[in-house]
Amino acid sequence: MAKYNSAESHLVLARIAEKDKKYAEAENQLQQAIRQAKHPTDYWLELASFYRIRGQFDEMQKAVQTAVAQPNMAPELYYEAAGELYLAGRDFPDALQYLQRYLASCGLVETAPAFRAHYLLGQIYEKTGQHSAAVSEYQASLSLASGFDRARKALNHLQ
Repeated sequence: MAKYNSAESHLVLARIAEKDKKYAEAENQLQQAIRQAKHPTDYWLELASFYRIRGQFDEMQKAVQTAVAQPNMAPELYYEAAGELYLAGRDFPDALQYLQRYLASCGLVETAPAFRAHYLLGQIYEKTGQHSAAVSEYQASLSLASGFDRARKALNHLQ
């Protein structure tokens, strides 16, 4: 694999090391993946996720900020960056901005559907006490995917 995609091979090695609880090695492999990648945004977000899971929230936030500062970033990575921030309970204003950028882009993808982005916006608005904005986002989510139970439950909880 390293012969064809060295960055991806470092990612695989990082996941193996993490599974074996060799966290320093996993972090090193992720950093090598970033250095080897032509487009490192994905790998910065992998590193951010690693840090979040380890409870290293300052490092996670820096990795997210570095990821979104990369040139030629795919729009769906804004969704992923916002998700990392939300899960860490960090920097909700940036998370909101990233989701709004994603939804405004022409790059909506199946792996980050718009109904989920609206739901995540609703969750963030709810966490920040902006209940009417949360209701609007949950309604937007349901208008795109009427069977999305999480959005329906969240909306019912607020109404």
